[in-house]
Amino acid sequence: MQNAELIVTARRFGMRIAIVAVAAAVVGINPLKCRAQVGGGGGFGVPASKQINNPPVSPYLNLTQPGLNPAITYESLVRPELQLRNTLANQQQLLGDLQQRGMSQPPALLQSPTVLQTGHTTSFLDTGTYFFPLSTRGQQQSKGK
Repeated sequence: MQNAELIVTARRFGMRIAIVAVAAAVVGINPLKCRAQVGGGGGFGVPASKQINNPPVSPYLNLTQPGLNPAITYESLVRPELQLRNTLANQQQLLGDLQQRGMSQPPALLQSPTVLQTGHTTSFLDTGTYFFPLSTRGQQQSKGK
């Protein structure tokens, strides 16, 4: 009985070694480069900022949660998530338009550099009337009395 088990174990081990050897031979003989991840365009794929409208899971799956009213689930979970995705997509589109417009027109500050004025003069350690003023008038009046 033990002899038969040893023979079966040896055959399995031999088969595994043979499979590994064949796989190594196929990989070693193959002259083509093997890529780990085949992507379109040679980059790292689609950036996360572009995947907002392509969720991995549908928000409508929240409707199938047990114990929850589907109408309340739709109004409180599904619909706000869809509105958020649409809003983010619109903002990204507007941001892209602004960036494109900014690249075509240089800003006005770069065309004519001017000194900007705030209308209020400032000085170092000037607290204005925020703290009580320290003047010598009060000291002179107390000495005069």
